[in-house]
Amino acid sequence: MPGRVPRQWPRRWIDRFGERGASAVEFALVAPILIALLLGIAQVGLVVMYRTAATDAARDVARAVSLGRLDLATARTRLRTEVDRLLPAASEAGQTSLQPTYASYEEGDAVVVDLEIPLRNLLWSPALGEALGSIRTTVRTLKPGG
Repeated sequence: MPGRVPRQWPRRWIDRFGERGASAVEFALVAPILIALLLGIAQVGLVVMYRTAATDAARDVARAVSLGRLDLATARTRLRTEVDRLLPAASEAGQTSLQPTYASYEEGDAVVVDLEIPLRNLLWSPALGEALGSIRTTVRTLKPGG
C-alpha cells in the first residue's frame, strides 16, 4: 500500500526510554557532594560545641578563683576534671590521649585561665583535626574590689 505510514511509537514512550537511568546518574554525581557537605556541617558543629564547653569551663574556674572560692592549685584540678568530663575517653576509642594544656595564674588584680585542647582526636577525621590545630581559650577576670 503506497499511502501507508510506518507505525510510530507514541511520544511518551520515546521520552521514557530516552531518560531511563538519568536520575540514577544524577544522584550518583550529586550524592557524594551532599554527603561531604553534611559531614562538614556536623564537624563544624562539633568544633563549636567543644569551644563553647571549654570557654564555659574556663570561665567558671576563673570566676571561682577571682571570688576566692578556689585557690590556683585546686583550680587546675577542677579545670582538668571539667575538661575530662567534656572529652570522650581516648582509651575507649583506642586512641592516644588528648593531653590538653591548662594554666591558671594571677596577673596583678586579674585571674587568668588558659586552656588549650587539641582537635586531632575529637573530630571524625584526624587529618581535619590536625589541620585545624586546637581550641584555645583564655579567660581573664578581675578580682572584686581590685
